[in-house]
Amino acid sequence: MKYSVVVPAYNCERFVGECIESILGQTYGNLELIVVDDGSADATLDICNSYAEKDARMKVIHQENGGPFSARMAAYPSVSGDYVLHVDADDCLREDALEVLKPLTEPGDYDIIFFEFSSCPDFSSMDKRFPFSDSRQFGLGEKAQYLNLALDTYCLHSMCSKAVKAELLLNAPYPSDARHLVSGEDHLQSLFLLDRADKTYYLMEALYYYRDTSSGTTSTFRLNDYLDFQTKAKYFARLLQKWKKLPGFCLTDDAFDAYVLLSTCRYLTSSVRNGDRSAYKQAVEIVTSSKIFRRAVSNRAAVRRLRIDRRLVSRLLALGHATLAKGVLSIAVAASRTQGALNV
Repeated sequence: MKYSVVVPAYNCERFVGECIESILGQTYGNLELIVVDDGSADATLDICNSYAEKDARMKVIHQENGGPFSARMAAYPSVSGDYVLHVDADDCLREDALEVLKPLTEPGDYDIIFFEFSSCPDFSSMDKRFPFSDSRQFGLGEKAQYLNLALDTYCLHSMCSKAVKAELLLNAPYPSDARHLVSGEDHLQSLFLLDRADKTYYLMEALYYYRDTSSGTTSTFRLNDYLDFQTKAKYFARLLQKWKKLPGFCLTDDAFDAYVLLSTCRYLTSSVRNGDRSAYKQAVEIVTSSKIFRRAVSNRAAVRRLRIDRRLVSRLLALGHATLAKGVLSIAVAASRTQGALNV
């Protein structure tokens, strides 16, 4: 049983060495590590090359900056393992992660194995994201039980919480307009893989250390994030229509439209928190001109699912009152900052 571990790396000189050591130092050693330097401007590439010179199991690929999905795709032609894991360059695997996975992957029965995260580097606690009470398998007839979590941004969205059979991963159809995504790319890739999986397993054990870094991409505002979201939502909507045929699948169009509105509010909140006035204005123009927003905000049942402030923002935007909507968002941002200060 051989594992391939794929690490997209971009400007992560502070942590990439620790990440690499957590992989090469696994108690189960039949592995290959493929690091893709995604056009880093710091010492990331030099650090990666220095490790690769010392361990033949590691390969470094360099490319111009194209985003994490593009970096993963660059690694896949080099994959020779039976199962593939993905690790972000500022995170780590538990030292026995592959050894723990081996009894589940060795028979080759499961297309995907889900596992949990920890926010503690010593794995002294588990950040339980999945709602299942114990480890268990899912057959094809039970697929809806985890697909019903597709709108939950804390469960299925991360590629880092999965060991994926290489055959499934490498043969999955990834549309060309999805490969450029920088925001939400792991969620969309996960959805494509989940759609094709027949038999999966949930392991209620934390095997992955997630480092919460304030300098990460999630803490900055990027105007094109909503364009990425529109691409993701397009394919997501198609998958939901397909999954409605599965026994036990319960996600509705109302739930999806509420998800669109929630994501829209989070995008605009980020523009208010981290952007300037022109950034908010441009963000509003992108949102209000999009078909997915217009459809979702016209769904009254979806709007009613939102928290009151997000409901108000959505309605104000639909009526063309972007300035009033910004006022509501600014109050929410100020409240969150106050709460954060109180928690320090």
